[in-house]
Parts: sequence; structure tokens; C-alpha cells
Amino acid sequence: MKKMSSAIRLFTKFKSRIVVTAISVTSLFSGHAYGTPILDQSFSPSRNYQISFGGMGAVLWQSFTPGITGTLDGADVLLLKSAPSAQSHNLIASIRDSTFNNVLGIAQLTPQQVYGATGDTVDSGSPPGWLGTFIHMDFAPDHIQMVAGQSYYLTVNDGFNWMGSWSGGYAGGRSLSDANADFGFRTYVTTVPEPGTESLLGIGLLGLMGLARRHATPRE
Repeated sequence: MKKMSSAIRLFTKFKSRIVVTAISVTSLFSGHAYGTPILDQSFSPSRNYQISFGGMGAVLWQSFTPGITGTLDGADVLLLKSAPSAQSHNLIASIRDSTFNNVLGIAQLTPQQVYGATGDTVDSGSPPGWLGTFIHMDFAPDHIQMVAGQSYYLTVNDGFNWMGSWSGGYAGGRSLSDANADFGFRTYVTTVPEPGTESLLGIGLLGLMGLARRHATPRE
């Protein structure tokens, strides 16, 4: 029996490490592609222009235009927690398509969850001392697909004071109230990898393993 060549011994020694490395690298790319929500669109009104909204109809809305194609993970809405009518109502937010008629997803919080929510706060300026909080709404279970450059609507049910700015400031849309007004909000999108990116990575790693095995094969 021929003795095992040094190349075979080397390959055998590190084969398991190569496999583990391949799995780890693929998982790393997969986690980056699917597991990390990215802040996409956002608008935080200036204190000098803060106003509150409420009692204006069935829903209040802010249109927005994603800059990233992917899955909507969630959205923050800047609300005043002091609205009396909101203390007995669930906070209901929805995402609608460009026609406004089709609801793509709904997120909901109880009054207790709303008033217990903690997040970035903004002084409303009017009345003095009223604070608005960016309250997170989870849309991940709805798997809403966002397309960069396409218009969507973020809505909040009546009874909540959604803080905004009469001066506008967000270029990607507008609020229900006025063409020059905008509500405070943020959207988070989980990016989608280019087709075949992970498959090509896996094939490349397998190819390297095959090449190493070929060079490790003893010659007659």
C-alpha cells in the first residue's frame, strides 16, 4: 500500500475546516441579506414647525417612496401620547399601495402598549412640554414587498395625534393634510440579494474544495 502523500494528509487535516468555513461564509452573507433591517425613509420635523393632528377623518396618511427594494420590516410613527381619545383606542397603522385602495399590511398596538412604548422623543413646541415619541409598528409578519421608486402610504387611525410639520421637508411624499406638510415617520427595509448571489458563492466554495481535492489526489 502506498503511503499517503503529504498533500492528502494536508487536505484530510483541513477538510472539515474548509466545510465549516464555507458554511460560515454563506451564513454570513445570508444573514446580511435577510436579517438586518435598514433605515430607509425617514422624516423628523423641526421643533419650530411642530403641530399635532387628530380628528381629521378615518385615517391619517403620509405617502413615501422607498429607496431600497426589499421587505418592509417595520415603521415608526411620531405620536403625541396625550391625545385623550387615544387612551381607549388601539393604535392601528397600515401600509397601502400607490392607489391607496389596497391594504398591504396592518400593525396594531393596544393603548397600554402605546403609552408604555419608549423611543426617541421630540418636543412638540405647541403646546409647550408635549412630547412626541417614535412608536414602532411591526410589519414583518405581513412580508410586504417594497419596490424602490414606487409610492406607498403609511396610515394611522383617527384619535391619535401624529406629529408633523407644516413646512414639509420630506421630498418623497406628503401628508393627508397639505401638499407642503409631512408627518414624522421612519421605515425599515430588509434588503433582497441579487438573484443567484448566494448560489454563486456556494458553487465557488465547492469549486475550491474540489480543486484542493484534485491536487491532493496521489499520482500513479
